[in-house]
Amino acid sequence: MKRQRDWVQLLTNIAVVIGLLLLIYELNQSRELTRAQMVDGAYDAAIFRNLALIGESPEGAIARSLFHPEDVTEADAIVLSHFYTALLISWLRNRDERGLGYFDREFEEVIASEAYFLNSIPGRRWWASVRDLQEPELAAAVDKALGPLTPEAQRRMLEQLVGENERATPEPDS
Repeated sequence: MKRQRDWVQLLTNIAVVIGLLLLIYELNQSRELTRAQMVDGAYDAAIFRNLALIGESPEGAIARSLFHPEDVTEADAIVLSHFYTALLISWLRNRDERGLGYFDREFEEVIASEAYFLNSIPGRRWWASVRDLQEPELAAAVDKALGPLTPEAQRRMLEQLVGENERATPEPDS
């Protein structure tokens, strides 16, 4: 009888230890999730702040930077600076989310697909002025994405796209 009680007590103690281990595991998971939400909230706030400063219609400034960089105004430069900053912050966010296992694409791929916004004369000047302030991993990824295509080649490619769209647009019926 005593032997049976000892076994029951031992099994109960093991169950308690296993329960405590599971509780510790869940608390760590909750802590990681809370941390990820806080970091994500900080990125959201920084991106939103920069996007709010570019106004509702940044496409004029972006188009001038890509097609007619000599016509970029001081107001355009401010819009572009905040737009480029929002891009960088979103890339850092993707990198951090990938590190936590929440983002399945490599952040370098995301940068490569979006870096054309920086591939203008104003964009490259802006990047040169802030590059040394960035984390080395981000700087290397942006440099790699910007490397193969010059701003002039990018402009010609976009001009072809615009030309193709204009040819593909049907004339309105009179």
